[in-house]
Amino acid sequence: TRAELEQHLSALQEIADEHGGTRAAGTPGDRASVDYVARRLREARWRVQLQPLRFPYFALRRASLNIAGRRLRRARDFEVLSYSGSGRANGRLRRLLAGCAAEEYVGLGARDVPLVSRGQCFFRMKAINAQAAGARALVVIDESPTRRGVPSGTLAGPGVRIPVVFVSSEFVRDGAEVRVAVDAVSERRVTHNVIAETPGGEGRVVMAGAHLDSVRGGPGINDNGSGAATLIEAAEAIGPGPPGARVRLAFWGAEELGLLGSRRYVRSLDREARRRI
Repeated sequence: TRAELEQHLSALQEIADEHGGTRAAGTPGDRASVDYVARRLREARWRVQLQPLRFPYFALRRASLNIAGRRLRRARDFEVLSYSGSGRANGRLRRLLAGCAAEEYVGLGARDVPLVSRGQCFFRMKAINAQAAGARALVVIDESPTRRGVPSGTLAGPGVRIPVVFVSSEFVRDGAEVRVAVDAVSERRVTHNVIAETPGGEGRVVMAGAHLDSVRGGPGINDNGSGAATLIEAAEAIGPGPPGARVRLAFWGAEELGLLGSRRYVRSLDREARRRI
């Protein structure tokens, strides 16, 4: 019923409210959501398994960039690349080429902040080269910002320790004074898939799934708390001993980061286990 579904949605909203407004993967709200679902399924006398999932986590707390005395606006004038490291750098911009070859960084001064163009190799390669050369930050030029500002970019995963920012070309020039500061978390964290099934059942497996994590910007009550609530109610209605096939329900972790939880689960099954579903 609507009232039964709203009970779970309210519980997930309360979890978000108590944990910074989000249930995103790797956050305390995520862990509390896993605990809530697992408890409700155990109370319904289903067998519950928590399947751990390691994933790359990134959260930008704050960032600032000043070039030639001008304070730039994040998203409009510059952007921090996902999985950027944290830190501060005060110095002057030094124009290189694409930054894809380690040789480009030879002779980098203590106050030099390398300024490289976009393209020819991945952002991560540019950042690793700059970091290995002792640079305290890396600035990448965006030659074609849109009307909405500078697009986002990614370093593909944790491991870069220096700040890496993407800046509209209109604000950068060789030799300009620059101050950059980034406060971010870039690391690997663990979330969980919640896998629940009826204790009995023969032959094939009837399975349904819904993801449990939200985006960072909200509590995820529609996307996809509604799906999770429906599965919990289905489990309570079916009960632990339905006739016929075994029933299995999955609450996926880290879906918003690229279907990571469901992919992890499928990889964990052998051919026979996949065939039965």
